[in-house]
Amino acid sequence: MSCPVRSGLLARHVFSRGLAKLPHLGVGSAESGHNHQAVIDIDALHPGAVLYHGNYFQDAHSAESPPTLLTRNGTYTGIYSSRYDQDFFLGVPFAQPPVGDLRWRLPQSLNQSFSGTRKAMAYSSNCIGLGGDSWGYPLSEDCLYLNVIRPHRPAGYEPGDQLLPVAVWIHGGGFYMGGSADKRFNMSMIVENGQKAGTPFIAISINYRLNGWGFLNSDEIRGEGATNLGLRDQRLALHWVQENARLFGGDPRRVTIWGQSCGGNSVGFHMLAYGGRDDGLFSAGVLQSGSPAPWRALNGTDFYQTLYKNVTVHVHPSPSFAADNSMSPDETCSAAIDTLACLRTAPVEELNRVFNGSRDISQKWFPVVDGDFIREYPSRQLDRGEFVKIPIISGTATNEGHWFVPPLEDKPEDFYTYITHPQVFTGRPYQLGLPHKLAEKIMDLYPPGSCPDTPSGSCIGFDDPRVAGQNPTFQRASTFAGDVVFIAPRRQTCEALARFGSAAYCYRFETIPNGQQWPTHFHEVSFVFNNTEGLGYHLPIHPLPFADKPPSYFELASFVSRSWVSFFVSHDPNAWRRQGQWDGVEPEWPVYKLDQPENLVFEASHVHIEPDTWRSEQIKLINDNSHIFQR
Repeated sequence: MSCPVRSGLLARHVFSRGLAKLPHLGVGSAESGHNHQAVIDIDALHPGAVLYHGNYFQDAHSAESPPTLLTRNGTYTGIYSSRYDQDFFLGVPFAQPPVGDLRWRLPQSLNQSFSGTRKAMAYSSNCIGLGGDSWGYPLSEDCLYLNVIRPHRPAGYEPGDQLLPVAVWIHGGGFYMGGSADKRFNMSMIVENGQKAGTPFIAISINYRLNGWGFLNSDEIRGEGATNLGLRDQRLALHWVQENARLFGGDPRRVTIWGQSCGGNSVGFHMLAYGGRDDGLFSAGVLQSGSPAPWRALNGTDFYQTLYKNVTVHVHPSPSFAADNSMSPDETCSAAIDTLACLRTAPVEELNRVFNGSRDISQKWFPVVDGDFIREYPSRQLDRGEFVKIPIISGTATNEGHWFVPPLEDKPEDFYTYITHPQVFTGRPYQLGLPHKLAEKIMDLYPPGSCPDTPSGSCIGFDDPRVAGQNPTFQRASTFAGDVVFIAPRRQTCEALARFGSAAYCYRFETIPNGQQWPTHFHEVSFVFNNTEGLGYHLPIHPLPFADKPPSYFELASFVSRSWVSFFVSHDPNAWRRQGQWDGVEPEWPVYKLDQPENLVFEASHVHIEPDTWRSEQIKLINDNSHIFQR
């Protein structure tokens, strides 16, 4: 759900549950002919097949002539939903399973074709992860699959009849949890919005390797060119889309990559990948609470070497590897000549125990500057215009920082300690303690008891009445955390695109869902997906976002979702309104300009435009020191 590790009471609950209850092994579903590897089942069994999303898929069924998805490797049969008049193709492989000798190697394209048809009627397991977003979903090392939700194509349809735009969803979750099967990311409602508007598109969601499975970092990994594997998995999925889109009715020239939190970071990484090389994989991007300059420090592989060695100390090789290398039963992979080869043979259960069972190892893996996929700090590439020039939507919630600050006493020195204390290998936004001179400037610019107002009149920060009960030091820290983690990089991204001639549509989300005190991280997601039913939201952690809310909330969800659809289809979020499909009074979303920077503010009672100049001195200080934040 979120990108950084949450702090405070909720964080402690999530962290303790994630570590205390280690997953057990179950049996994977073979409905789609995949996931024969061991499946890790956390807290709940897979509900199975098309009922995976509960009553949402209750009408989905295999017709006498089920829909088909043509790909270069073969044909898949899916499910037709009469409720939404859509075709579902679930659990379609886009890479060879990254298991056995392919563990911690570059993702490999499919290399075999098949005759006849194969079923694509059940979500695959999510990739093995750790944390709340992985609860209730089966997890497996064999996880490189995607899902295609397409407006129904009747019998006799030829793919070339009408090529539809494609939107590819990249889930968030800190690069350590989550997956495409998450019920909150169900695509049918937003695809339906396109159908109703006469602007149909195809939605695709993808999995990618997570945590130590996708971001194991070390000199050994770098020596094999296997850094940033989770991002490279995403990249291969985008190549799969280019190779196959025309076959199933998608337009490879109109592909929008779209993500939230670390999914938004991923979109930014792809814009800057290989020095900003344009491989023709996408034509637009949506970055929700994520940017090319990520929330957490980007280090080199050497930074993780000690952590990698700790993994080898705790993992035993397979019996065959031990025998072939004359290792005693008591020796771990740390004693092997080739430690990475040893780890590749270890049982998935043991690796999962090590990755998830120790504070010294779990939740610490993150993308790295490798001189290849990520050439250098993204902020430097943004400054030089070394990124793929595409139109984007980019925005944040008003109070992004409240979830990411630990409990603090109401003492100024607590805030100072918070921003200067080294916090290596944590999920906090600053991985290395800030220099004291910079910290002193931050203390001055984020004083206690003050709140820089926005032009719209709402107080974004530590005096917000919606956070009554939080002490001023906590409120002060949360404002800074929101700026440094999300808001400053978002503004930096919008400015960079404007500077180099690409359209950026920037926003601030200012609507409080049910059960929440403020508009914070992830809260726009249910609006974007038009998920007014609250699929996937469960108490006590995730209240139904639209429960007991007025009609204005449902109207805002329709407005936001249809604006996203308009962007997917035309790369202009205003196009649908110009066609007379909305009778509201919302202003047109402006393109971001350096001499007139503006955001569209999504507030249920009043969608409006604001100058993007609030906290300008504070955010400029952060962005001018991006190198200190190592991004």
